[in-house]
Amino acid sequence: MLLNTGDLSWEAVEHLVVALAREVDQAREARLYGRRGQDQQGIDVVAFFDAKPASVYQAKRYATFTAANLRSAVKAYTEGRRPFSAGRLVVVTTADASDTKVLTELAKLREQHRDLEIELWDQQQLSGILRELPDLVCRFFGEATAEVFCRSLRPAVGAGDGCAADSTLGEYRAELADYLASGLHELVPAWLKLEGSEEVVSSADLASWLRVGRHVQLTGPSGAGKSHTLAHVAIDLAHSGWLPLFVHAGTYGKGRHFEELLEEAVKPFTSHSAGELIAAARRQEWPVVVVLDAINECPEPLRKQLVQQVSGWCRRAEATLVGSSQESVSMPSALIGVQLSIATPNVDERVALLQSYGAQRIDEGYEAFVTAFELSLAAQLANQLPVGTGRGGLLDAFIRDRLRAAEAPPAVVRQILR
Repeated sequence: MLLNTGDLSWEAVEHLVVALAREVDQAREARLYGRRGQDQQGIDVVAFFDAKPASVYQAKRYATFTAANLRSAVKAYTEGRRPFSAGRLVVVTTADASDTKVLTELAKLREQHRDLEIELWDQQQLSGILRELPDLVCRFFGEATAEVFCRSLRPAVGAGDGCAADSTLGEYRAELADYLASGLHELVPAWLKLEGSEEVVSSADLASWLRVGRHVQLTGPSGAGKSHTLAHVAIDLAHSGWLPLFVHAGTYGKGRHFEELLEEAVKPFTSHSAGELIAAARRQEWPVVVVLDAINECPEPLRKQLVQQVSGWCRRAEATLVGSSQESVSMPSALIGVQLSIATPNVDERVALLQSYGAQRIDEGYEAFVTAFELSLAAQLANQLPVGTGRGGLLDAFIRDRLRAAEAPPAVVRQILR
């Protein structure tokens, strides 16, 4: 289902672009550029940001949009004075721009203007973005359209016909917690630094530190223990009166929707839908939390779309988000919260990790291992090595184990271990 963007007036399209620059692109400031009759240098809207160059936008209220239209739009800015030294140009059209000639032209223009990020938002993209922004749909298209177009969180069935019984929540939470705990090693506490302050939080206390509406983004390098920490957090929340929905961002793909991921996430643990569980949670006044693991594993071209959908969903469900990623992910205003960073283990944390995984001796043999994941594997491998194996033997065993897990050919293993 697509929004009838062609029904908007010229002025409405421009004001919609301003709203999207603020809401979706998270601009600090977004404004219309110029008055009718002025030389606008190929700009209808300009947006400013705190940590990156300005973005400029063109609003095209066209019934059809061709490759020539796109080429002309880009030329109007690139061959002008380029006000604001923008690093990004977004061409917004109310028409469908999925024609192969248009997309081929877009690729050519990006190649020609490598110093400028060029994007094209057409009717399809605008509809996908606005589906998660009911306030904007209501403002520009009317309340009736918003009710039909924007997905509802209400269960499709009535309270007396398949609606999750309150007891179902307890069963779901117990099954989810048991599943996450299966094969999960104990949590060795690590300090999480709150960005922008001197405050630190122990990973063991993260669940109790969480508050309704306090969205959290946990960042750290690969192998630092983010997913491990989130699994423990979800278990603790399930045992302390929250409704946790644990979702792996890597399962998000082209043509998918966040609500599909939610349904897949709860399906193994209940016969009810996510919406029915949420309705039951509201009756019992249990807060809802989405635990979105490994946002960086979502394909990069789709990451912004996923975040937008999560933002709209959390706003309507009044849910709290706890997510993880290797690097900080730009979030819409509705999801801006706190960022906690997990660093590589310090000396004390290294010792605690090694001991928790059964290391018999803590010596220089472990110096080559850095992250929590590497240390855990090294400690487990050390217990399998013959007595007297030195540092080189432990490192070789570690590399050999990782390569075999990745199904590397034996010749590759021998070459690396030379």
